[in-house]
Amino acid sequence: MNIDNHVENRRKLRNACKPQTPIKFLVIGESPPKSGEYFYKPTDLRKGSKRLPAQIFRAIFKADEAYKATYEEYLNRLQQQYAFYLDDLSEIPLNCIDTETRIEMINSGLDNFLSRINSLRLSADCQKTLVLPEKTLSELTQNNKELFQKIIEALNLTRDDVCSFSELEYHISRHWTLLQ
Repeated sequence: MNIDNHVENRRKLRNACKPQTPIKFLVIGESPPKSGEYFYKPTDLRKGSKRLPAQIFRAIFKADEAYKATYEEYLNRLQQQYAFYLDDLSEIPLNCIDTETRIEMINSGLDNFLSRINSLRLSADCQKTLVLPEKTLSELTQNNKELFQKIIEALNLTRDDVCSFSELEYHISRHWTLLQ
């Protein structure tokens, strides 16, 4: 896989789904997966899927599965109806490397990430969530507290705005007050 092509392709998909109105819901993930799957790249989602899109679709649309056409419809609704946007701390896939290297890459790419986030138009009441794999979140909160605090402060988050990947669906349904 050519990493530059991977990053550029994901960037194009992400930008095509950027809401035209100020963003009301922002999810920040760790990175796009190495597999080539991506939140903004529609695919079939089986019932009970633990993938990030499935968790978001269940939390917002109460839908437990999505076929490619339904997935595209959900992406359009997220963009137009909810002003939803997802970006990642790293544009380079990190899911197939060790946790220590992940942390180093997040740290080295933080300025790039913050530049992307600062260029977004966020609504004054934007609901934000940082969602990370358990190991990355644990490493940041236990052994890299300065980096974790830097990310939290730069995004104007509290610890309650952060969850592990496995908790995302619950987090959205309980904490995103604009959906209720």
